Amino acid sequence: MIERIKKTAAALSIGAVGVCGARIYSELEGKLTANTPMVPDNVEERINPFLIMPTAKSIIVCLFSYYNGNKKGNLSLYARGEDYHLVAERKLNALAEILAENGFSAKVFCDNGALCDRHLAYLAGLGFVGKNRFLINAEYGTYTFIGYIITDAELKPDKPILVDCSNCGRCIKACPGGALSETGFDAQKCVSYITQKKGELTNDEIEAVKRSGSAWGCDICQIVCPHNEGIRLTEIAQFRENLIDSLSSDMAESNREFKKMFANRAFSWRGYEVIKRNLKITGEE
Repeated sequence: MIERIKKTAAALSIGAVGVCGARIYSELEGKLTANTPMVPDNVEERINPFLIMPTAKSIIVCLFSYYNGNKKGNLSLYARGEDYHLVAERKLNALAEILAENGFSAKVFCDNGALCDRHLAYLAGLGFVGKNRFLINAEYGTYTFIGYIITDAELKPDKPILVDCSNCGRCIKACPGGALSETGFDAQKCVSYITQKKGELTNDEIEAVKRSGSAWGCDICQIVCPHNEGIRLTEIAQFRENLIDSLSSDMAESNREFKKMFANRAFSWRGYEVIKRNLKITGEE
């Protein structure tokens, strides 16, 4: 069955598929911290798949490449195409149907589940976690979305890739907010988080956004990463066509119009005011 799933995944332009066993990932205790933006505060929820599916036996992990070149713009590469949540969910549901046809339960997630998806991808043999805190895949580098399917089907797990990040430290030096270090990651200083944050920003946050030049998200730690040299381009049509490279403050006359215009884009959910604030900071108002 897993071979059929992988064959179907390839036909859907899913870049890579791996399997890890469902268990409590106790090795993450002490590494995951509470109060990280946009993830559950309860660490138990992030390491225990049985809270989601008590009968879980396996987790199928998929990588969705979105890299289509690094054309200049003020919008992070991940948000230039169709909302990846929508794209990945459609493809994951197609794989889940195969499990259902064989009498198994399945629950799909892409950046909307509690589990630590990078760790699942590592355990499933799809790459290793770099100092920029991204999963690094041999073919697609860091430019992938991670989706996973929790299932009660017992599937043979893949083996992790026992490779460490190089010691170049480029991402740490280049990070505009100083979020990266040799020992950890401070999400509160990450420009990707700051540009999504509502309300007024601190002086340090404003300076970080200025240094990034970004109206939404940040790619700097990926752009400088040597593991992204010569990587494959995405084969997913929604991440290759009808791309938006930059945002401007005259795109819409109201927040309602903005959300209607860009309903299928990952940057629309926070609303127009956040975007306009960021554009004002970067001098593109």
